[in-house]
Amino acid sequence: MAKQTTKEAKQELADAMREALKTLAGEAVDAKHLVAVDAENAAKLLVNQNAKEGNDHDLLIKLDTKVDQIQTDITELKKDKDIYITLSDHQELVKVSTDHETRIKVLEICSIDKPKQEIFENKITKIEKVSSNLWIYLTLYGVALGALYVLMTVHIFQTVVK
Repeated sequence: MAKQTTKEAKQELADAMREALKTLAGEAVDAKHLVAVDAENAAKLLVNQNAKEGNDHDLLIKLDTKVDQIQTDITELKKDKDIYITLSDHQELVKVSTDHETRIKVLEICSIDKPKQEIFENKITKIEKVSSNLWIYLTLYGVALGALYVLMTVHIFQTVVK
């Protein structure tokens, strides 16, 4: 009995696959026809547009001429570069750049000796502490004055209202 159920299921699956393939084949034929019609219409439009606007051949010739000119310019630039920049010039430029970087590093290291740098950093730290304390005191003073102002205003309104 299980064999017949499996056999029946296989048969139903095969039938479903045949139906799906028939449907796909029909859809493919329809799609092929639509693509052919659209391609024919596009070709007609291109022929009409080219007839109205003129020939693209002139445009291609202009572009080809400009590309040739660009290639010529690039070749001339390469030749000029080879003439004016030699290997010895390049090595001299690299040497000067390296010397400059070395001198900058030495100046950065030697510009402030350690004791003076520590004194400077300590002074900056003290200044930062003083300024932060100043801002804290100013904030507290402002809050106190604001509270005093509110209390005075409330007291004045209470005496006026009575």
